[in-house]
Amino acid sequence: LYRVSPEDPSGYAALLASWVSSVFVADRFLHRVEIGIALLFIGRLIGMFSIHPRTALIPQIIRIGADDFLHFLFIFGVFYGLLCVAAESLFGSTSYMFETLGQSAFTNFQLLTGEWPWDELDRLLDIHAFSLPMYLTTFLVLVFFVLMSVFSSILLSAYAQVKQANDECVVEQAMPLDLIDVSWSTLAGAFQGW
Repeated sequence: LYRVSPEDPSGYAALLASWVSSVFVADRFLHRVEIGIALLFIGRLIGMFSIHPRTALIPQIIRIGADDFLHFLFIFGVFYGLLCVAAESLFGSTSYMFETLGQSAFTNFQLLTGEWPWDELDRLLDIHAFSLPMYLTTFLVLVFFVLMSVFSSILLSAYAQVKQANDECVVEQAMPLDLIDVSWSTLAGAFQGW
């Protein structure tokens, strides 16, 4: 803690600065806690859909495709990381979009989601007339077409397995009929003392 004397007004500024910095640190920590709670809430909400086979598509797809998803994430991470390093080394000295590895990863994420920053890419094209089109073509073909197609096929394969298991299930009816059946059984049990 700072000791402040009335003769030294700079001590008040240092005390105020330490208080402000501790408030910002606490605010960042609380923000991360809020994000963690929101993610836990979303995970719990997805888990709650498991109450009925027809609404449990997402949890079942995650459970069935988990192994394939993890292997895909490894492969995707390797290729994405290599392309980020390549972009930083090729274009980092001439563009703020690829200046650091984090900025390169963010720019590649923009490219992946279809948000191509055309103004900056046009400026870079003047400097890197051969290497930028080669990099963008490689990124587009490898990450966007090949890896996203693999991800879609993993997702669709897991969905087909879940759908087939739901179609073969003889215990459940359609969800509205199951809800009516549960409600009727609960009311009948309450009136008859079951």
